[in-house]
Amino acid sequence: ILTLLFLTPLFAPLPKSALAGVIIVVAFGLLDPAAFRNLARVDRSEVLLALATAVIVVAVGVIAGVLVTVVLSLFLAAVRAAQPRRTFLVRVPGTDSFRSVDTVSDGIAVPGLVVYRFDGPLFFANAQLLADDIEAATADGAAPDPVRWVVLDAESIAFMLRHGEAKV
Repeated sequence: ILTLLFLTPLFAPLPKSALAGVIIVVAFGLLDPAAFRNLARVDRSEVLLALATAVIVVAVGVIAGVLVTVVLSLFLAAVRAAQPRRTFLVRVPGTDSFRSVDTVSDGIAVPGLVVYRFDGPLFFANAQLLADDIEAATADGAAPDPVRWVVLDAESIAFMLRHGEAKV
């Protein structure tokens, strides 16, 4: 504020390109490459969204960048909700815990038991995925032993939407 009030006349003769250079140097100082690397480890789509936001803000402007980012974020959230991660679980050898069949190479399938995890909110847009997966797993011939029990690991289901009401 003091600079704006008292030193503005000193900056008036500077060319706009010099002031732009100062702004660019400050803006690069705000970027944190380590934060982008950490974000890339967690979720690559978020990194792409962050990079797209930066490009749009630089190319078009802040307002347009924010608006496009909000729309893209909403689209990404809708896609994630409609296509959540889902997996079947197998017993980890030597323990009583169950993990994803994709992460445990030597997992043990308990005869007659299907354990299914649905990682996301359950609502009309993805309920059929759950039903189809369970139906396919329990179909005749889908497993070496006849399925007697189905366990739904609902720990990751944050809420269920039914007839327009959220159930937490």
